[in-house]
Amino acid sequence: MCGKEPVFYTRTKRYKIYRDVVVCNDCELIYLSPLVKNTEHDEFYNETYRKLFGCPMVPDKAFHEERAPASIYRIEYIKKTAGLGEKTSLLDIGCGGRTFLMHLKKEGLREIAGVEIEPNYSVYIEKELGVNVSKKRLEDLDFHESYDIITMWHFLEHVWDLDKALSVVRQLLRDNGKVFLEVPLIFDIENPPRDKVTFQIAHNYYFTKRSLNGVLEKAGFKVLTSEITPMNFYIVCCQKTWAS
Repeated sequence: MCGKEPVFYTRTKRYKIYRDVVVCNDCELIYLSPLVKNTEHDEFYNETYRKLFGCPMVPDKAFHEERAPASIYRIEYIKKTAGLGEKTSLLDIGCGGRTFLMHLKKEGLREIAGVEIEPNYSVYIEKELGVNVSKKRLEDLDFHESYDIITMWHFLEHVWDLDKALSVVRQLLRDNGKVFLEVPLIFDIENPPRDKVTFQIAHNYYFTKRSLNGVLEKAGFKVLTSEITPMNFYIVCCQKTWAS
């Protein structure tokens, strides 16, 4: 983010796929080295990602029940921060198995679109909900619409070009719109988490509050509200710092 040389931070230990994780001591951005990108990125998400996580290739009832509390919490956070109505247009980037969109539909929204590169899930969402879903990476999106709200739930840590991804989000967001995102958080940079989930081949980036705010500020966003969710993740609402 700041261009300074990173130093070794820790090592990934999940899925028996090992990679170094490095940190910039100035801006606190933590990331995989080397990043998973280009062909490796596309092959990983098309062929390997769901298998490693043990997720069903087609979401079932248990899948949705497990994810329902997080989806409902996110919707309530949006409602209290920005409001939701029938005419609200919303783009969900990285919509996975549709649990969030399924609950969102109950709010009466008519203008909903999604982005999901995993082919089984994107087809499933279109079939089950009738929602237009792009199967391209965010950096290659060809949407011509703009949206009141853009959501990214556990998505930003997966991209390999933060500048490009957030530039596209900015283009898709209306000038008075809001971006909502949720990420795992490194609460204490001096003590890396020792769980088996945080550091993994699927996550290119790992954020502290400071580094996430810095990434968003650099991309032209200002954080309006933030909080720690009941699931111990970091949820943020932000808007553009200047008009397009």
